Amino acid sequence: VNNYQIIVVNTATGDTAYSDLVNSTSQEVTGLTAFTEYTVTAYAVCDDGTITSSVNTTFRTACENGNCEFTVALADTYGDGWNGNAINVWQNGEVFTRLTIANGSAANANVSVCLGSPVELIWQSGSYAYETSFTITSADDSVILALDGDSLVNGDTLVVFDGLCGVQFVYSGDIVDTTE
Repeated sequence: VNNYQIIVVNTATGDTAYSDLVNSTSQEVTGLTAFTEYTVTAYAVCDDGTITSSVNTTFRTACENGNCEFTVALADTYGDGWNGNAINVWQNGEVFTRLTIANGSAANANVSVCLGSPVELIWQSGSYAYETSFTITSADDSVILALDGDSLVNGDTLVVFDGLCGVQFVYSGDIVDTTE
């Protein structure tokens, strides 16, 4: 094998960001969008053009202006996971990550998002929401929001961070508080 076909695809859109036939086992790819998930597939190409094998991996590009970090502690009182309930973390019009418990009674997620764009945490309803609870904590260990899932409906906005990691909105039942 002397050549490799390298294809880099934006995972969210399916658009090809890079494609080239190279003769090295490493390749620098430039021009990718910051804080975007990509899937890379590398194909081994023989001299006669046949493809002998392939490998792929997924990665997220770095932030341009730094990160905003927070923690979400998830709990399930029954111990069988969140049964389809989740907190979706949105940034730049896409779901950056989905927080849930697949199995068990607890999970912690350390979330790091880019500064410069607002971030929304949105509730996704599943089954047995009354078994779920969560606590969202800022980087300085201040509790931003602690709730039981039973009080939520699908699509509820839980927290909105502005582009500078400040809290803009916090869910509080029928009332949304605005903080400066």
